[in-house]
Amino acid sequence: MYNLALLWTLWAVLHSLLISRSVTSRLQKKLGAYAAYYRIVYNIFSLLTLIFVMGYQLRLEEKIIFAWRKDGLPNYNLYEMNVDGANIRQITS
Repeated sequence: MYNLALLWTLWAVLHSLLISRSVTSRLQKKLGAYAAYYRIVYNIFSLLTLIFVMGYQLRLEEKIIFAWRKDGLPNYNLYEMNVDGANIRQITS
């Protein structure tokens, strides 16, 4: 889960950095006549990296963790289950 949060954070920082005025003005000076293509290359790069991050997220196994207390018992227990409600499993005793 931390990998996913780190990946989204890196994507957002890189995405914002590459479109910032300071980076675009430096690149315009370095690229010269090719600077006109920067925006389309930026958009293609952003789309491809977004597809990568979303693909990674969709491949992760998603679980729901919840606390539940059986009738008459004083303590709660933690359970996990799939998003579709299948495979409920108690993870504390």
